[in-house]
Amino acid sequence: PKFAISPNTPRSGSCYRCHEEGHWTINCPKNGACYHCGMVGHFVKDCPGVRTKK
Repeated sequence: PKFAISPNTPRSGSCYRCHEEGHWTINCPKNGACYHCGMVGHFVKDCPGVRTKK
């Protein structure tokens, strides 16, 4: 038998944007933009504008 999963049913690891559990990417509370520069496509940890101390 086939089982249908409701699109509103949260599943573990289902958000590809923030990698948090409990919601889908389309319902993600985070906009996916970098909190340092505001550009979409990367997060602060990967931001080319952040200078790292070595």
